[in-house]
Amino acid sequence: MRRASMTSNEKVTLKDYYDQPEEERLTWQARLANKLRIKNDLIRGSVAEFFATFILMLYVQGTVASMIFAGKKNDLLMIAIGQGLAVTYALYVGGGVSGAYLNPAVNVAFALLGKLKWVQAVFFSVAQYLAAFTASMLIYAMFYEAQNTFDSGVRVPTGPNGTAGIYTTFPGDHRSVGGAFFHETFCTALLLIGVLAMSDSRNWKPAPGLFPFSVGFLITLINLAFSWGESLAMNPARDLGPRLFVLIAGWGPEVFSIWDYNFFWIPIVGSHLGAIIGAILYSIFIEFHHPPEPKHQHKH
Repeated sequence: MRRASMTSNEKVTLKDYYDQPEEERLTWQARLANKLRIKNDLIRGSVAEFFATFILMLYVQGTVASMIFAGKKNDLLMIAIGQGLAVTYALYVGGGVSGAYLNPAVNVAFALLGKLKWVQAVFFSVAQYLAAFTASMLIYAMFYEAQNTFDSGVRVPTGPNGTAGIYTTFPGDHRSVGGAFFHETFCTALLLIGVLAMSDSRNWKPAPGLFPFSVGFLITLINLAFSWGESLAMNPARDLGPRLFVLIAGWGPEVFSIWDYNFFWIPIVGSHLGAIIGAILYSIFIEFHHPPEPKHQHKH
């Protein structure tokens, strides 16, 4: 078979093009993809979880930062909408590769239900924690000048000039330790009930292209209903990764020592417990009661 000569002075026919070896016909994007493509499913999924969670956190933190610097940190509607749209976009980014779980608490609940392998739950969780920390670094750089204007360069976690709430969560002034723990557990349980309902093929599962919007609306609804005057994580990576960042970025140990170290663990433990409770409740009240699928009758 004749190989086409591809000089710039020569007109290349379609036949000449297809006479070339396949690797020479590929575009530069395809050649680069062939070199970079990850063939291991676990690593490929973990990379997708990192990137999707990274995108999620950019918009979650960016929304809160914009509201704080605009003097509207109590604008619950805008923050709730921003959080919901952030989840929607992140699901579109990674959903087709890893499922875009985005949340270690969701990973554990799905693993307990047998909907996710435990090794995936572990790897995805590590990727999500790292992504939340990394996104906090970028948001810090993006809003660095705005933060300096707002707090004169004196980083304080809470109060009128507090900016640590851009990155992580803090309790409402009206909350006790028990109340904050119940709040986080309760809301994460509601999240899992909704996510499981929308991913249940035997329930009214939305079309794949609409699933991200459905979950985004759920996030917005939970925030509108239950997060007035206080932060809400429902995701331990969304809280712990950024909390570690603000600890080392100048806000000091108070981000962990608030309430004599009786708060920082609540978004971690409460969200994990809530996710498990929500998964159990959905299974008991809905999933276990689907009629048995008919067995295929084989003709002999």
